[in-house]
Amino acid sequence: MIDAMASGTSLLQVRDLRVGYGAGDAVLHGVRLDLAPGGALGICGESGSGKTTLLRAILGLMAISNGEVLWRGRSIAGFRAAQWRALRRIAQPVFQDPLASLDPRMRVGTLLAEPLRVHEPGAGRAAREVRIAVALERVGLPAQAAGRFPHELSGGQCQRVAIARAMMLEPEVLVCDEPVSSLDVSIQAQVLALLQALHRERRVALVFVSHNLAVVRRLCSQVLILRAGTVVEAGPTVDVLDRPRHEYTRRLIASVPQVPGRAVR
Repeated sequence: MIDAMASGTSLLQVRDLRVGYGAGDAVLHGVRLDLAPGGALGICGESGSGKTTLLRAILGLMAISNGEVLWRGRSIAGFRAAQWRALRRIAQPVFQDPLASLDPRMRVGTLLAEPLRVHEPGAGRAAREVRIAVALERVGLPAQAAGRFPHELSGGQCQRVAIARAMMLEPEVLVCDEPVSSLDVSIQAQVLALLQALHRERRVALVFVSHNLAVVRRLCSQVLILRAGTVVEAGPTVDVLDRPRHEYTRRLIASVPQVPGRAVR
């Protein structure tokens, strides 16, 4: 574990989190969650329920009104530069729109080298090129992709590049905000299979925001249901989706198109 971060049994804890925009009403109301190392937590809810705001808060990308976000038992409220730098190594985001998150002026190799230049400035060019080649291979892209610009790739390839960039520093958790919703269905399956392989084989933890309950069931062992910024239900994914206790969860499940005779799978 990085020296600047404290050790602990939980990788991420959120306690009574309240977040708002400006002087308006709060977007999140007393949210609580726990993520163990190597765990997989799905965050579900309709549009406007506060899912993306929660992700931004846990990454320190927006101010917190009340409550705490703790990484390895240490509150981000007390973070100094060294702790923020350490957090950026262990927690990497994967955003919804891969083209929007990749600088169109940079070739793929340069995009993948950026985390190394920032966090490992002592790494030489040859070492960086080896790691870039390994990263591309890991996400199923040819080495030649390093010389291409994002606009020369498909949407699915761009999302693979985004995941490869997120994995360059060997993070402990990927924080994913609807990472497949902008992709075609067939490409969605490929990207989800990649995330599932990283989780299972490399023990990378996942915080996965999605409105697709079938995807969350596939990827996540735990699920949290948000409604208007409030957690209405949380627990093991199988329990919550097979035996929902809250009416809102039941409505979310009922809204998913299903093959007759089959539940959300």
